[in-house]
Amino acid sequence: AIVGGGPPRPGARMCRGKIKQFNKQKGYGFIDVPGEQTDVFLLPSELPAEFRDRQDIIGLDVGFEIYISEEGKPRAKGVHLLQPGFGMLPPPPPFGGLPPPPMGFGHPIGV
Repeated sequence: AIVGGGPPRPGARMCRGKIKQFNKQKGYGFIDVPGEQTDVFLLPSELPAEFRDRQDIIGLDVGFEIYISEEGKPRAKGVHLLQPGFGMLPPPPPFGGLPPPPMGFGHPIGV
């Protein structure tokens, strides 16, 4: 039986990491969190619905709430993908192109 489910426990905190391992057949995976000694346990039910049946999620940057299970191990809750612009570097500009201007600083109207 899986313990520690339900709402996050007191002391839960937001974290960022990278999905290190995920095995749909076994029903779990792990998230690598920079600065942490132990990987964080991940259940498929904590992933966004569109990613639960995929195997190609290894290496994705994610945000999540981390809490300690009843067994004393770190677990992920409410995993979501991190998008460029939300605490991550944006993707590189297209080959040969310049990066887009900052928002609100486009070409003047009528030019």
